[in-house]
Amino acid sequence: MSEGEKPTRRGSVELRRRSLGLMLGAAGVAGFGAAALSGVETGLSHLSQPWATLLGGTAVLTAGILTYLNGVDTRRQAEEHHNEQMTRELQRHADDTAQAREAALWERFGAAAAQLADKSAAIRIAGVFAMAGVADERSGASRQQCIDVLCGYLRLPYDPEQGESGRTKLVTKSVVSRRDEIEQEEHTEYRQNDSEVRKTIVRVIASRLRPEAECSWSASDFDFRTAHLEDVDLRRGRILRCCPIR
Repeated sequence: MSEGEKPTRRGSVELRRRSLGLMLGAAGVAGFGAAALSGVETGLSHLSQPWATLLGGTAVLTAGILTYLNGVDTRRQAEEHHNEQMTRELQRHADDTAQAREAALWERFGAAAAQLADKSAAIRIAGVFAMAGVADERSGASRQQCIDVLCGYLRLPYDPEQGESGRTKLVTKSVVSRRDEIEQEEHTEYRQNDSEVRKTIVRVIASRLRPEAECSWSASDFDFRTAHLEDVDLRRGRILRCCPIR
């Protein structure tokens, strides 16, 4: 039995006990009234007929009142029980909705991170906006995680001379020993058109630091150490905690 069911079971037992008590009381009074009326018919010597009739009628009336009160109390208990059940159902639904929303946000976070790692510049730019959207819906440490991913991208190795090119790889060969005819190859990989992706990240961050920002990131941390930033415009931007920009 779950914890939510225990109060309901106890409430049901209490309801049955109270109803049974009222019913027994009504039955007792009715029985007494019936005995009084019977006394009139059998000619009990210790009660005159008017008093016996009055007593019997009072007993029957009292029994009716107790029966009515028992019905009112039963309905009230049933309504309270129903309201408690509805409250638990609403709370359970709210908890399920919050958990589903949390799971969906984490799923979006993972999808945005995967987009930022894609070879296509267009998909990486989409990942920037997707990650920013998740950050806007989060707060505290969860938002900070999204910002750390964006700042971490800016700290990745970057060659400004290749930032706007479509080159993805550069192979450099050098002779280590002419006598032994030994050559060495060095492979350098580039993220295609990475300059535009980085500029997009900077613009997105700057837009969340301005006073008119619908969702402000000013209270978050920004680690720009070793980051190579291009076209930075943080005018009117408000950052409370920021690591130095190279």
